[in-house]
Amino acid sequence: MTTEITELLAAVIHQLPGNIAVLDEQGVIRAVNANWERFAAANGVHAVADVGPGVSYLEVCHRAEESGDVIAGEIGSGLAKVLSGAWQTFHSEYPCHSSEVQRWFDLYASALSGAASGAVVCHTNITVEWRARRLLHTVAAEPAKRLPVVTMCSGCKRIRDEKLQWQAIEDLLYEQHGERFSHGMCSECIERLYPGVLSFEERNATD
Repeated sequence: MTTEITELLAAVIHQLPGNIAVLDEQGVIRAVNANWERFAAANGVHAVADVGPGVSYLEVCHRAEESGDVIAGEIGSGLAKVLSGAWQTFHSEYPCHSSEVQRWFDLYASALSGAASGAVVCHTNITVEWRARRLLHTVAAEPAKRLPVVTMCSGCKRIRDEKLQWQAIEDLLYEQHGERFSHGMCSECIERLYPGVLSFEERNATD
């Protein structure tokens, strides 16, 4: 691979939105993009060398697992399978909370092909998507809310309120929701109550 192509690929990686690291076949970081470095600096890592080229990604996962981080152990095992050639890709979602904010990330690792060996690892912030899925799951898990049964007089059509008092439906809606009403009369009621009497508009329509 020519120097020009190598520099072009490096420039492309630096412009990608995720936090990206390139690992060799032993799981050692060989290159990272600008977002990786910025994320490290924003989260208290004072020297990029502590999380950048030369650091064993697998060893970092192993140490975290020994400290009780089960997810880090699963990620380390998945990456090891990709690096060994057993898997082509590996994917995992995991929490990455700070003291100020809760975040979730998606890790996607893919084996390098061709003459290159190793893998590329990309971490993408999926906090918005994760919270949206969580909200949808919560809503779906809730039992359907039953609307209260409203008692209506079968004669005058008034509504019985919570105090067991009978009110006109328009009064109750105004009291509870601020709805205002005007009154008119539909053609069916005019014909039923006042047979043979039509409104001015209806007489004109029949002329």
